[in-house]
Amino acid sequence: MGGDAIGRLEDVVVFVERGASGDVVDASITEVRANFARARIESVVSGGEERIEAPCPIYADCGGCQLQHLKYEAQLAHKTRMVEDALRLGKLQGVPVHACIGTPEWGYRNKMQLVASGRELGLYARHSHRVVPMEKCLIAHPLANEIRDAAAAGIAQAGWSTWDEAAGTGLVRHVLARVSEARREALVALIVSRDELPGLDAFVAGLVSRCPFVAGVFVNVNPSRTNVILGRKTRRAWGRDHMVEEVLVPGTEERMSFHVGPTTFFQVNLHGLEAVASVAAESLRAKPSDTLLDAYCGVGVMALLLASKVRRVVGIEEVSDAVEAARANARLNNVRNAEFTCGKVERELPKLASWHRHHDLALLDPPRKGCEPAVLERLAKTRVRRIVYVSCNPATLARDLGILSGLGYACEEIQPVDMFPQTTHVECVASIVAARATTPKVDRRQA
Repeated sequence: MGGDAIGRLEDVVVFVERGASGDVVDASITEVRANFARARIESVVSGGEERIEAPCPIYADCGGCQLQHLKYEAQLAHKTRMVEDALRLGKLQGVPVHACIGTPEWGYRNKMQLVASGRELGLYARHSHRVVPMEKCLIAHPLANEIRDAAAAGIAQAGWSTWDEAAGTGLVRHVLARVSEARREALVALIVSRDELPGLDAFVAGLVSRCPFVAGVFVNVNPSRTNVILGRKTRRAWGRDHMVEEVLVPGTEERMSFHVGPTTFFQVNLHGLEAVASVAAESLRAKPSDTLLDAYCGVGVMALLLASKVRRVVGIEEVSDAVEAARANARLNNVRNAEFTCGKVERELPKLASWHRHHDLALLDPPRKGCEPAVLERLAKTRVRRIVYVSCNPATLARDLGILSGLGYACEEIQPVDMFPQTTHVECVASIVAARATTPKVDRRQA
């Protein structure tokens, strides 16, 4: 699951970092456990058919990507097998897993969080917080790389110090760049340890002069000695408070517009988002009379993209700013059959049931930890006809599919989507249908 190759040495399983199937390598053992070992490649004696020369000059050191040494077709095949392995380990049999859908290999990432260190804006080295200098990131949108160059020059010209993690001193910690692929505009946020930035106006002027596509500049204050990047306070220093991204509506040639702020959650791969939305729309098999529940709805992207296919959509999200953004996006796109509720999904679902607000269909898109068992139980109790479960973690998806199986649901198929090319991450869309008329009790040990 971490992208390591698997070999054997005297019947001991060895996980080899950045190996490829068919490689013959000289490697150093770095860790030995009771039932496996880990190794680092010292040299490749002969490369397997899947191996290629990684195009990024800092790939050997940077922690951002893990699979650049594999042909893209091999990356997709391995991600498909990752999902199959998760189902096997979860003891789920007979669930078809389709071949992973590919997206553009390079320049797809519309959000970059760059680490400020000395005169550099870079990325962390693998397994450390050492900053790797770089000229550009190959998976980042080209406009994000332009922002990186301009921001680095502006920080140096302003004479601002950069964050020293060990000492807990310094001013600039990170630079965040967000890019709209459709509109080709961007937002930039400086993450700083204190809200005192002498020369900020000159920095903004220089940034906008070099990058005229920048629509807004922000300052986020994070004084804590923590690995969390963003602090709680964000203020606009210049320009608009949002950029606009456009997303293709499934089954049409129309696009919806979404306001995206500097800290708004939005998928980092627009092409991957559109692929997930298309698969989800097809899997729901919605009727015009249906009601759709969108649990963990975020800023309402999926709910609004699917709203035209049903009578009503109800979104639930616990982050209040995201709920306000979802309501604003509904107004922006003149969607009148969508409503959004703020709260934890496991708390809000029983309230909807008490108001006799039942749903025919459900879309689940939880965080990596998956769904609370109470959410799955409530959906089963209200006999939702079909569920589409979008997951970025095959392991927790398999766990929750096992719970749903015990609640009278069957997973018909899973479609992986490569939302994050060159990395080990994969997005899955699982199609689930009510299989029995009665609802057995959940197995709490499994949950």
